[in-house]
Formats: sequence, C-alpha cells, structure tokens
Amino acid sequence: MGGEVEPIVRGDPVPITDHISRYCEKRYLDGKRVTGAAFRLRQATAVREAETYLSVNWLEFLSRPSRKEEIAEIQRILDTKFRRIHKRDLIAVGNVEELLTHVRSKSPDRRALNVVHWPEKQVDESHSAIYGLSVNDDILYGELIAEKFQDTYPAQVSSRSTQDE
Repeated sequence: MGGEVEPIVRGDPVPITDHISRYCEKRYLDGKRVTGAAFRLRQATAVREAETYLSVNWLEFLSRPSRKEEIAEIQRILDTKFRRIHKRDLIAVGNVEELLTHVRSKSPDRRALNVVHWPEKQVDESHSAIYGLSVNDDILYGELIAEKFQDTYPAQVSSRSTQDE
C-alpha cells in the first residue's frame, strides 16, 4: 500500500542528515573540548569484552521539537543508565554526514564508518552504534571523530544533585 512508512529496525542506517550524541566523561575533556579519547573503543578487561562499536544516541529518533528537548531526553536516559554522572560530563553532538565525510577524507586508510540504529529495548530506544573502528586503532581516528563533536551540553540533569568532581 502506498504511503506506508517502513518501521525502523535494529541495524538500519541512521540518516546522514540526522545528528547523534555521545556521552563524554570529564576525563575525556580538555576544558569544554571533547578529546579523541572519548571516541576510542575500550579494550577487553577481566570483567568485560572489548567493545566493537561506539555507543551514541540518534537525536531525531526521539521526535522532540527542539535540540533542547532532545538533550533533556538524552540526559534522562543517561540518568537512568548510569549511576554517576558528574557535573562536568558532557553530551557531544555531531552530524552523521559531516562525521562520515570527515573521517573518510582525513584518515590515512580512507576509513568508512557506519552509523546504525542499535536500540536497547525499554532502556534506550534511540541507542545507535558507530561501526568501522577497532580497539587497536591509532588515537587519530578518535581525534577525527572528536573534531565533528564539539557542540556540547551538560550530561547531568539540572535537578539532579551534583556528584563529586
């Protein structure tokens, strides 16, 4: 039937015109600037496997009327998912197309990243993933990504009591 919209399913690409956000802990910041360390995959440890993708949130998926309301919803999601959000932690926002184009044009291997919808059911439906990185990648890849994520907002919900710095 004409006019029906296909449902968005896990693994669908996030549209290149849309925006994604990443939660950046204060240790990955240089003042208010997000550093490349915030965009590196974590190595395996004794208690967890190595990461295979970077976790982000698809802002337009939230269907909020403004960026301010999208960020408020991301703050709420983070507050639900994480025990401690410090007052200096940030939410960094970037455009999908700018990210993909920048990394592909500036990386030595012309790296092609993929941004896909990867929801966490009932916890974080806007959760998405950046694929195409490796835990062994040079910091250059994280820095290239960070260059496109310098639009930042506080990660902590304003009414939440402040955690120790």
